[in-house]
Amino acid sequence: MYQKQIGLGLLGGVIIAIPMLYQIPGKFNTYTALARLKAQSEIARSQININEQTERDRIIQRGKTSDVLQKTGVLPTAKKLKIRRYLDNAKRDPKPDTTGWGDSTVYVYDAAGKCIGRIENRQWYWKHHYTDACELN
Repeated sequence: MYQKQIGLGLLGGVIIAIPMLYQIPGKFNTYTALARLKAQSEIARSQININEQTERDRIIQRGKTSDVLQKTGVLPTAKKLKIRRYLDNAKRDPKPDTTGWGDSTVYVYDAAGKCIGRIENRQWYWKHHYTDACELN
């Protein structure tokens, strides 16, 4: 007796629900793409954390090495020093740090590899003040 009304009601409900059900496959694609992006971002974050931890470990190891060298009194034994971010200029003295070079002679070069002076007996000799500063002995 009420079967026609129930059938028409169900048919109307299905007609109303069809647009919502029709969008579900698109939402699945969006959901899977979002899940994939989240997974990739987590991987990227973990890589960044690993790189940062590696850099921290290097800094700590350099600090320990520096402390041990300072305690033992071992000085650098290099014969050349290259100053980065400096090109030879008569108006600007680079004034390199002369501590720790000991009594040896160390020749100082600019970023282009051009001799700009020497450190000898912990004294800075700049080629624009001393004419023989870059003469190799």
